[in-house]
Amino acid sequence: MPFTIEQKVELVLLRGDEYLSYNEVSNVFHEKHPNRPKLTASAIQKIIQTFISTGSVMKQNHRRPVWSEADEINVLAAFSHNPRTSIRAVGTNSGISK
Repeated sequence: MPFTIEQKVELVLLRGDEYLSYNEVSNVFHEKHPNRPKLTASAIQKIIQTFISTGSVMKQNHRRPVWSEADEINVLAAFSHNPRTSIRAVGTNSGISK
């Protein structure tokens, strides 16, 4: 069962400034939410480390790369020069993947 954002924030707040250990945070969280399975210390540590490194408890999405207009023109020019060229070959030659 995935965590809600509110629950992840609650874990970060329970941990505080290393006031409670990960096991203590797990125990307190389980007391407040008995219907959820008990968390392991490593699961809590992962959420805390994500918060420390990104400043957010939300899952980071990997976004598609941004292509410039010049890249787009180069790809179109490659296909207009040789329409039988494979997409993979044009991508490799232009430095753009997928």
